[in-house]
Amino acid sequence: MTARLVTGATIAATDGGDTASAAADWAADRAQRSESPMALVRVVEPIRHELATDVDRRVAAERADVQVECARLRACHPTLDLTTDVVYGDPGEILRQMSSSANLLVIGSSSRRRHESFVVDRLVATTNGPVAVIPAVPASTAEIARHGIVVGVDGTDASLAALAFAAAEAARSGEPLDVVHAWLDSRIIAKADAARASDDAARTALLRSQHEALLRDSVTAVTREHPTLAVRERVVQGDAATVLLDAASGRRMLVVGINGRSRIARFLLGSVSRAIVRAAAVPTVVVRGDTGEEAPAHVEAASSAPGQ
Repeated sequence: MTARLVTGATIAATDGGDTASAAADWAADRAQRSESPMALVRVVEPIRHELATDVDRRVAAERADVQVECARLRACHPTLDLTTDVVYGDPGEILRQMSSSANLLVIGSSSRRRHESFVVDRLVATTNGPVAVIPAVPASTAEIARHGIVVGVDGTDASLAALAFAAAEAARSGEPLDVVHAWLDSRIIAKADAARASDDAARTALLRSQHEALLRDSVTAVTREHPTLAVRERVVQGDAATVLLDAASGRRMLVVGINGRSRIARFLLGSVSRAIVRAAAVPTVVVRGDTGEEAPAHVEAASSAPGQ
């Protein structure tokens, strides 16, 4: 079966699991906020040696389930332009095709399922457009009002694409944008005398100023395009994944970039992005850059890049 491509739509890919409703609800809210159409998609994965009659039966059952979910969403969002699609085939390949014309692909993720984590990693690494990964929301935090958007920036094309996406989302929703750059000093001094400590402090100050300049340059284009957007720049020394996860606490969305266009890179999610996607307690959007450009040379040795 061939998926119907809905140009410019927010696509929610659900599997009926424990995160399906959370992903569909988030996608519906986002589609309405961005005034874009929404497509609710269910991919029925083939089973080896499956008979055609069994395929038809499973597809019919999934289609009925999707219609129930569609009715629930329409009841909550009566003006939403919502369509549904049930497709039989490989989920990764079908969603990759659909992501080419989508505004945003939205999927659910449960950290409790190891297999599901690998599936999410594959989808995020191979799709052609931005992907939002929505965690299951614990009942204790379901009513917490989240506000603001956080984006990780390291100067690469991927992180600049993530910044542009995050700025557009924040401007559309009227929320503040936190632009965060994390960095690490690659030198580790086990025992330093006073002179070495002084040299190390001076080097750290120099590195910080370089990272601050990089972030300032990255944000300039965004503030020019969105002059009324409230932007806060933050340069934090520390592990990129840890820094961004901490910064995203209480926020509505975290946005990161991913590098790599090579065949291998498209099947391997970068270590920073993987750690964030698997651990984030807030919706996380992963945006792919146009190239696999590395971080700027003057800070490369000391940088812990979020755009990977």
